[in-house]
Amino acid sequence: MKPQTKCFVLVLWILFFHQCKTPFYKSAESERISKTINTKDSFLSKLDSLRNFYHIPGLSYAVSYKDSTVVSGGLGFADLQSQRKATDSTTYRIASLTKPISSTILMKYVQQNLISLQDTLKLHIPGYEQYFSEVHDYVINNQPELSHLIEDYNFHSNGITVWHHLTHTSENKPGEEFRYNGFLFGILSRLLEVNLHKSFEVILHDEVIDKVHMNYSSASQSEASQGIIQLLATPYLYNSDQEIFQQSAYPEPSVNAAAGIVSNVLDLMKFDRALNRNILVDSMTLHQSWTQQTNNNEEKIPYGLGWFVQEFEGEILVWHYGWHPDAYSALYLKVPSKALTFILLSNGENLSAPFMSQGYESNVLVSPFAKLFIDHFATDP
Repeated sequence: MKPQTKCFVLVLWILFFHQCKTPFYKSAESERISKTINTKDSFLSKLDSLRNFYHIPGLSYAVSYKDSTVVSGGLGFADLQSQRKATDSTTYRIASLTKPISSTILMKYVQQNLISLQDTLKLHIPGYEQYFSEVHDYVINNQPELSHLIEDYNFHSNGITVWHHLTHTSENKPGEEFRYNGFLFGILSRLLEVNLHKSFEVILHDEVIDKVHMNYSSASQSEASQGIIQLLATPYLYNSDQEIFQQSAYPEPSVNAAAGIVSNVLDLMKFDRALNRNILVDSMTLHQSWTQQTNNNEEKIPYGLGWFVQEFEGEILVWHYGWHPDAYSALYLKVPSKALTFILLSNGENLSAPFMSQGYESNVLVSPFAKLFIDHFATDP
């Protein structure tokens, strides 16, 4: 047999073997999930019951399987005064769901060797120590209620790296302890601005929003088009004493690596498909991002690189929550081995707030919204 023929036969054999062994799309699994999708009315009824129980005015949802959106829509109201209903086109401030998008951009440049995870912040941000000294003094003197976000950050240290910020391990002795801190994560936007010589708003649009055609998304509320603003859900706070919803203030309209993007569930599914298809980063980089990291003592932390990561009954769950207190909340949950994704956006805080004291940052399943999805779509009967 000629060498070329041998090579061709080998390639065919590898492809056949891969198709037989690929765990994502087993025929039995596909059949089970397809049947589950057909019972979506039961799922949506339970989802709406949870929405009402947790006093969430409006909720938009989407479920995808094998990169196809199989269930999407809205429950409740995007605006109570006008009785505008929530739909899958309703836009929201997505809060910390900004982090997986920002980290994907950063990891692209790690993949291209422009940035190393072991680089120090000082290497990339000129005058970083002076800059953070001014930030520190401003917060202490003008916003002391936020001082807990910076008081254990030793910015004079030479050892604080990109990895420490990306994994929320930059406080006290870097790498020693996971402490979720959106303020410190947000500094990564400055690192990208310095390296790419663009504003972070432009970076978000160039690298993700425009690239994957998220046409109803904006890097920030302040930069959003009128069309996107018209679709924006009004934020509400539930007054439990009076048992009424009260309109609350919109969060700060700017953006950094931690929070600020405006989007809807259908656009976020476009981002999700681009991730799954390795359009934004390659499979090795994605695997690295979706792997639980370890601290200085080689103990696993509940975070990967821009994502929460945990194991449940032999499955890896990759996820993130969003929470603008008194305004918006969100959930983005993936079961990669089953090719399933679940996204929820809301115009109240109770998609996240009630679960923060229950260990939410190490276990997504303390959220009944997440558990409903896992039980309905991802668990064998």
